[in-house]
Amino acid sequence: MDKPRFVLHTCLGSGGFGEVYLATERTEGGITREVAVKVLHEPLDEDSDAVRRLRDEGQLLAMLAHPSILGVHAFAPVDDRLALVTEYVDGVDLAWFCVPERLLPLRVSILIVQQVAEALDFAWRTPNPKTERPLHLIHRDIKPENIRLSTTGQVKVLDFGVARSTEIDRRAKTALGQVVLTPGYGAPETLSFGVTGPFVDVFALGATLYSMVTGEMFYESNDLGVHVLLASDSVDYKEHLEARLALIEHTDVFSLLRDMLEFAHEHRPTMEEIAERCDRLARRLEGPSLLQWTRSAEFPESSNAEGSLVGAEVMYSGEIRMPQPDLPGVAPSPPAAPPSLADTPLPTWIDDDPSEPPPDTTPPTPPAIPSITPEPAPSRDDLMPPAPAPRSEADTRLIGLALVLVAGVLVMLGLVGVLVAMWVL
Repeated sequence: MDKPRFVLHTCLGSGGFGEVYLATERTEGGITREVAVKVLHEPLDEDSDAVRRLRDEGQLLAMLAHPSILGVHAFAPVDDRLALVTEYVDGVDLAWFCVPERLLPLRVSILIVQQVAEALDFAWRTPNPKTERPLHLIHRDIKPENIRLSTTGQVKVLDFGVARSTEIDRRAKTALGQVVLTPGYGAPETLSFGVTGPFVDVFALGATLYSMVTGEMFYESNDLGVHVLLASDSVDYKEHLEARLALIEHTDVFSLLRDMLEFAHEHRPTMEEIAERCDRLARRLEGPSLLQWTRSAEFPESSNAEGSLVGAEVMYSGEIRMPQPDLPGVAPSPPAAPPSLADTPLPTWIDDDPSEPPPDTTPPTPPAIPSITPEPAPSRDDLMPPAPAPRSEADTRLIGLALVLVAGVLVMLGLVGVLVAMWVL
């Protein structure tokens, strides 16, 4: 096909593995839609860790058809790189609201946590279509940056790139002894012993809720060494937990956070239990629903990151071309600027009487009464210069006499020439 598959508009974000673009996709059936295209930095190499992680993420997302989990469409080639095409969610990550000046209403925060817990419980329980056993999927990177709130009140869990399931053979392998976590959201058992399980997501979701309610991090610093020290001593950790929970005024929210952030993972509630507790709590809390709040909320304008492929057209083969102005979502080329007054030729006027001012070239003011018809524009004949005036009778006689004299002189010169020739002979 001659028409491109994608037009990449703006870069939504960039990281160590790749860039994410807002794009317009034209399917082979002629349907156009907005999508997000996650393009890897490095060339396509099936043995590279980045390519394996992206393929793992696409495979996992394809199994998780849930309204609060990002939907996946397909893999696609982009030049010599691999891209994952997903649904585009117009909104903002929860990190935007985890500051004191932009805190969400308490009921809205609880409703968001409820939907995230339901999505993660779904990922844990969904059966593998091949083995029919539960996936037992763990996200392993829950944090405000990986939870998106749309302008229509939808909650989406993003970035399953490091998720792990006992029922899926991942292409990407974690090196022995390597711990996957984001500082500030790591559970004590992961920080101390590298242990992962479903309750590491519970802890991370609790730390996320804490930031949503207080505008502060649960761990007061980003120093991973401090986190490890707290995680290695249950007494020190309990003192830290009590000090941080002192900022929580609502009794039920206090109780929920205390349980989700428990030192011992076996004492934390499951995602199913968290969803049920949030549902009951939201019913008792006053405030708007998610949809009601988003209708009146002010979302920030999309911040465009630096992207190497902004404006590119991607063909079905993966070839990259320059954008065409007639494609949907691509602004057409600006029209040519009108000529300036300096470039416009002025009319030449015959100034018969220098004492009189030149004709007024300003267009006439439109009539105030619409029913009056303005005078028609002058025709081309009217703009032609005037024809010369006819000559008088005296001028005609003078011209005729001059012509006779000229003819006589020419005749005399001819006779003189003949006489000279005869004398010479």
